[in-house]
Amino acid sequence: MGNATFKTIDNTIFVGNLPFSATDEELRAIFTAGGRKVADAKIISNYKTGRSRGFGFVRMESTEEADAALDLNGTELSGRKITVGRGKHKTLRRR
Repeated sequence: MGNATFKTIDNTIFVGNLPFSATDEELRAIFTAGGRKVADAKIISNYKTGRSRGFGFVRMESTEEADAALDLNGTELSGRKITVGRGKHKTLRRR
């Protein structure tokens, strides 16, 4: 079986515990508040049902913007406290 290894994606922020009703636009609005610059915001959905999976990614314009965005951890969106952390790229290694 393979082992998963992770490396940080420089300007990408992982956002978890999103309400299933949240939209890409709402996600972008949270991260642009305070003057931060967002390159892209996307909520991940199930490819069969189209329903949100409850998490997404926000790509900031710079590493400095991404560092500042980490302060949004615990921000409330539709009654839920979102989790914010560095995005990680998953690669599989086979033994």
